[in-house]
Amino acid sequence: MSQDVIRNTSRARPLDADDVAALSLLYGKPNWQADYGSISGRVTLAGTSNGVSLASVVAINPTGPAVSALTNPDGTYRIDGIPPGNYLLYVHPLPPDAIPADESGLRLPRDQNGQPIPATASAFGTIFFPGTTDVSQAQSIAVSRGSLDSKNFSVQTRPSVTAYDLFTASFLDPASGVTVWNPAAGGYVPVLPAVFNATQGGSFIELIGAYGDVPVPQSATVLGEFGTTVLGDHLVSFVDSNLGRRILGLYLITPLFSSIGPRHMVLNYGNDLYVLPAAINLVQHPVPVISALNVNPDGTTVTVSGRNLEPRVYFDGLPAAILSASSTSITVIPPPGVSSHVAIVTVFSSDGQNSTLLGDSPPTYTYPASVAPQISSITVRSLPPGATSVIDITAQNTRFADGQVTLGFGSDDVTVQRLWVTGPNTLRANVAVAGNALLTASEISVISGFQVMPQPAAFSVQTGSPSQPVITLPIGNGDTTQRTIFPGSTASVYGLNFGQNASAIQVTVNDQPVPLLGVAADHVNIQVPANTPVGLATVKITIGSLASNPVLMQVDAPPPSIVRVSNSSGVNYDATHFASAGDSVNIVVTGLDPAIAAQNNLSRLGITISGVPMTPLEVTALGGALSQIRFVLTQGFGSTTVPLAVFVDGSSSVPYLIPIR
Repeated sequence: MSQDVIRNTSRARPLDADDVAALSLLYGKPNWQADYGSISGRVTLAGTSNGVSLASVVAINPTGPAVSALTNPDGTYRIDGIPPGNYLLYVHPLPPDAIPADESGLRLPRDQNGQPIPATASAFGTIFFPGTTDVSQAQSIAVSRGSLDSKNFSVQTRPSVTAYDLFTASFLDPASGVTVWNPAAGGYVPVLPAVFNATQGGSFIELIGAYGDVPVPQSATVLGEFGTTVLGDHLVSFVDSNLGRRILGLYLITPLFSSIGPRHMVLNYGNDLYVLPAAINLVQHPVPVISALNVNPDGTTVTVSGRNLEPRVYFDGLPAAILSASSTSITVIPPPGVSSHVAIVTVFSSDGQNSTLLGDSPPTYTYPASVAPQISSITVRSLPPGATSVIDITAQNTRFADGQVTLGFGSDDVTVQRLWVTGPNTLRANVAVAGNALLTASEISVISGFQVMPQPAAFSVQTGSPSQPVITLPIGNGDTTQRTIFPGSTASVYGLNFGQNASAIQVTVNDQPVPLLGVAADHVNIQVPANTPVGLATVKITIGSLASNPVLMQVDAPPPSIVRVSNSSGVNYDATHFASAGDSVNIVVTGLDPAIAAQNNLSRLGITISGVPMTPLEVTALGGALSQIRFVLTQGFGSTTVPLAVFVDGSSSVPYLIPIR
């Protein structure tokens, strides 16, 4: 949820749910919305049927993300891209500074004559659905995959917006790296937005106005486990002598069984509300601290020393490759750099904290003098309009690292569908040429870390055979609920110029014919052989004497299988042992990619219970083929047996039934 004066993302978590929703609306693949829910409706002025334009309607998960949309000129709205879960819904007016005269902020929509359409009401009261300023009376809305709810609001105009542009601050003890209860003792470092360490007994949070005094509310509610604090001993209003303006102080007691992540705050002014999404980042570890940075004798690796370290090291914002890691020492390979470039080094933690929070001068790394990198070979230098193909590129004087390489063609007629790093100086990519592409030459550029390797006029669009079969990208699993392709699964290969004679179509994977499970005018379904190696496979379609250009298909390991699910004491959930909200739950699986446990890579994992996402907190190897995934159960399911599934890279295990109160 974007705010004018704060952000709740970081290098460790660069995208929030609202970012994912916006990017998916603009550039999402077909049917992307099937994985998310939607809420639509209309906002009107009380006592009339007049729609309210440019009202902000927000779906907010009490312990998760917020996703919003602005109303159209007629007051209608639709919020897409909402992850499954339980949400509260509220509507609020834009802050007075949202639409500055110089259009440096929000740009107004325009009518058919090009004239701006202003907001219907400059101010109205913020309310939660179904129309209350009491957040405890707000209706919880269950959002599931593919769901669409309709919720309408009726709002009352106000002479002005009660509060806007607030942000929070907490205070870190530089010695321990945790938040403190009494910052008045001095020597503590402020952190914006606020961080709350749930392993401590409590913490002090300040609410500050970016441009003036903070209006004094009747109460403050932190959604989730915290509850409401009324004005008094633990919610105080005072004038900060350093800022010279009135702020709020809020003392929070640590709730039991708290999970990490954002917590949202609601200030109640009696007849109006102010909602601050992601007001607090709830964490469970002290802030990471770098004490030393040393280049190792091999000259190519760097060791970062300190305390509370996690294997998330960045050089000027680019991630480093992790070789070994502990809480006090991490050895990395810096991202490819430019000769003599000086990079700031930062360590991030999984809960969003980083080593700059204590205000110390960050350490730097100077790249050694080196020869400029360059492209040395390109396998495919021309394609016709509408074609796809794999292209192999080799470079020199560089060191490619997965996730740190970008390939571009200098023309929006040629797009890179997917890129794979296959060696320290080699990469492969599936590319597609637009059907209406201009017959012209363009540049090929490779960016690796901080290195840029251009080659002018290296690629051209030229005429080709109009009847040649074409594989359209990407190739997907034939089961739309599975995101990855693995040995033994089905794959749907879409394309053009397949013709009508199904018997003439042949598909090869790594030059070996594979069984066709079905043929349609625009695609074929194939059986991926069970002995197909994990990695890249070359796919080609031949129809009679005509063959498509080869493209690459990523073959991943099959999803893991759930062996058992137990509580923190190792007791399996069964007919006599129910799970409850707040439980620390362990899932033992077999067949999990060993790299996930070795790196504690939670970004590749997902957990759902009856379709509701849970947050993986830790993954560890148990020996043999077994791994254990830990999470905290955040809600009950009404004393019933529900399916639990583990996702790896978007593909799901077979659901495992567990009883939950």
